[in-house]
Amino acid sequence: MRTRPIGVSLLAALNFVVVAGMAGVGAALLVRGAAVLHSPVAQRVLQHEGAGGVWFLVLSTVLLAALMGIGLLRLRDWGRQLMMIYCGIALASSGLMVLAEMLRFAVDAALVWLGAAIVAGWILRYLTRPTIKQAFGVPVKSKAQGA
Repeated sequence: MRTRPIGVSLLAALNFVVVAGMAGVGAALLVRGAAVLHSPVAQRVLQHEGAGGVWFLVLSTVLLAALMGIGLLRLRDWGRQLMMIYCGIALASSGLMVLAEMLRFAVDAALVWLGAAIVAGWILRYLTRPTIKQAFGVPVKSKAQGA
């Protein structure tokens, strides 16, 4: 039986925290309606897509985070790959948001997006380490094998 690295366990736990948080947002939407959504992102989604767009955002986030958390906890390579794809998208979009906020001279918002990009990049780097790949059962070529 493979041992799960502590970092993988923490990433899985973080995904389950996201699941719980977004489930709470969904519950609040059921009870109080769209009035509970005060974030700029939620307001844009409401303006352009309506409540259906918000529900899609909440449900897809819950599903994706749950899948990633389960995959990471069970040391399934599809969970690692899904997390890597998610972090790659987050890294690219956060980088674009840093540029957009800097063009608006919103340095405080740019720093938040820069922090998100750094975290996404760190997670990507962590999940591609040879020891982490081995924990997921991915064969890792050694330098002697010509990797």
